[in-house]
Amino acid sequence: MKQKVHPRRFLAAFFAAISGSFLPAGVQAADWQLYSGLDIHGSSEPVSLTDMMSGWDSDFQSGTYAYADARFRFGMRFRHWQLERETRWYYYLTFNRATSEFYRELEQGLPGAADRELELEVKGLQARGVRLAHQLDFTSFSITPALAYYRVGHFQFGTLEGVSAAGDPLTASAVLDYHFDQDKILEYPADVSDGSGISMDISFSALLKERWQLDAAFSDLWNRWQFDDAAFTTGCINLSGGGQAVCNSSGAASGRSGQSSYTTDIPWTLNGGVYDTAWQAGLRYFQHDRYQRFSIAKDWTTPLGVLGASLHSTHQLGLHWRSGWHQLEIVSDDARPAYARDVQLRLGLMLDW
Repeated sequence: MKQKVHPRRFLAAFFAAISGSFLPAGVQAADWQLYSGLDIHGSSEPVSLTDMMSGWDSDFQSGTYAYADARFRFGMRFRHWQLERETRWYYYLTFNRATSEFYRELEQGLPGAADRELELEVKGLQARGVRLAHQLDFTSFSITPALAYYRVGHFQFGTLEGVSAAGDPLTASAVLDYHFDQDKILEYPADVSDGSGISMDISFSALLKERWQLDAAFSDLWNRWQFDDAAFTTGCINLSGGGQAVCNSSGAASGRSGQSSYTTDIPWTLNGGVYDTAWQAGLRYFQHDRYQRFSIAKDWTTPLGVLGASLHSTHQLGLHWRSGWHQLEIVSDDARPAYARDVQLRLGLMLDW
């Protein structure tokens, strides 16, 4: 049963060194910039991010989501145009609190403490793409729309709905409906071609009274993921007899599998804030569907660059360091990586000429 809800490993660490490139004749040095960046953002309510991947065997609290979006980018800016290559790992699970409590009992081999309704939705993909952006400048603000095209190598989208019953042994019955490139539940031998995706981002920035910097960025504001030949399973799972079964299965699990076209989307992300350049302090707000975070940050200018610290409503502490050629940001709710539930890591390198 563990394979049904364990997410595949989605966090990875990458570092890329940027190197020189041929500069076309007649172009001024300041017009060009090469850059690379790593951005990992993850949050898990029930358990730590490590346990979400490997097993719920430490501190637990009932929750309703687990989220991760990790991106590695390498790109080039030319005046107001931006072109980049991106590798992306995205995973988002939503569930009710009863489901997280049920799965905790299942992991620990505990009896069912209560009758529960089970709800789980999974959206996951691994993709590589190309993004093109163009900055439009106006008198006091700028708008930057961007469009990305992806090829999706691995994906998993699905829902599980059912019930569990109190008692020992723990019993449950659920209907499963999901699309995938590899079947981890009923072992359907899928042979699936890559999918494709398109995503539109848009960002805004403005400077008010030569002091207040305002910005807002919407990622995946509109997106569509198309799989012309996705594998699917519609199945029934009954654990220990299923209690009050919501479906019938032969054995522990059974279902219908095949391949068909499938289209879906993922939630958009908002990252916005206001920054006082005189005090070098600011407020920010981040949202990805159920995951929300308010932040306050303070910077100090030093000979080494701008150093900063931030506090977040998700009990995180952040440390920041940026200069004309780099950006480094580490935000976590626990100094011990294995216990962290909310983590953000951002590393960027820039080269102007």
